[in-house]
Amino acid sequence: MGIVYSAQQNYPAERMVALKLIKNTPKQEQLISESNILAKLNHANIANLIEINKNPDGQLYITMELINGTDIITWCKNKKYDVKQTIHLFQQLCAGISYAHEKGIIHCDIKPNNVLVVDKNNIATVKVIDFGISQFENNNSDKEDISGTPAYLAPEVLDQKATSVADTRRDVYAMGVLLKKLLPNGLSKDLQLIIKKATAINKHKRYASPITFSSDLSNYISKKSITARKPTFFYLTQLFIKRQYIVAVSYTHLRAHE
Repeated sequence: MGIVYSAQQNYPAERMVALKLIKNTPKQEQLISESNILAKLNHANIANLIEINKNPDGQLYITMELINGTDIITWCKNKKYDVKQTIHLFQQLCAGISYAHEKGIIHCDIKPNNVLVVDKNNIATVKVIDFGISQFENNNSDKEDISGTPAYLAPEVLDQKATSVADTRRDVYAMGVLLKKLLPNGLSKDLQLIIKKATAINKHKRYASPITFSSDLSNYISKKSITARKPTFFYLTQLFIKRQYIVAVSYTHLRAHE
C-alpha cells in the first residue's frame, strides 16, 4: 500500500505522527473517500486517523497517530503473561474491532503487526493500526484484488466460487487465528472450542461478532458455560463446583487476613 515514516507535524499542533505515503493506484480516489470515513473512528483501542490529503505533487498521504508500541504476541511473550492476562489484553482488541464494525467498517487485515500494545500509565493498552485495506460491511470486493495476510484470511475470502462480501466474521476468523497464536499449547477444552468456533470454515458457524467472541472468553474466565460447548448436565455441574470452590478459597483467604 505504501511507505510509512515517523514525522513531526507542525499544524494544527506540534506532535509526532505516522506519515503514510500511498503508492500510485487507480483506486486513490476511493481510498480518499473511505479514509475520510475512517477518520470518524474515535476509540481508545484504535489509532486515530488525523488527515488524508495530497501534496503539491499529487502524492496521496495519510497522517495517523504515531504508536510506539510492540506487537501483541511479542508483548505477551516478553511480559510472560498467563492465559488470563493474555485474554484480558485480547479483549481490548475485541472492543476496538467491535467499535469499527458498529460503524460499518471491516478491518480485513488483523494480524500481530497491526495489533500493537503500548504502556499508558503502567496499563497495557491495545492499539489497532492500519485500516488501509478495510472494507465497508456488505460491500462486494473484487475477486481479482484480494488483500490481506494469507495466514489470517478467512476461507470464504479465498474461495473463488463464492461472492466476496465484506462481513464482520472475516475479522472474527483472523482474531481467532491470532488468539491461537497468543495462547500456549495444552489449552483447556473450553478454550479449544472457543478458538474452533472463531475459526470455523463455515462462517455461519463462527461468532457473529467480536462482542460475542469476547463474551465467551469472559464466561470462560468466570467459570460459566460457553456458547461454543453443548451445555450438558455434567459440564454445568463441573462449572458450578469450580465457581463454589473459588468463592470458598476467596472467603478463607479473606478471613485469614482479618
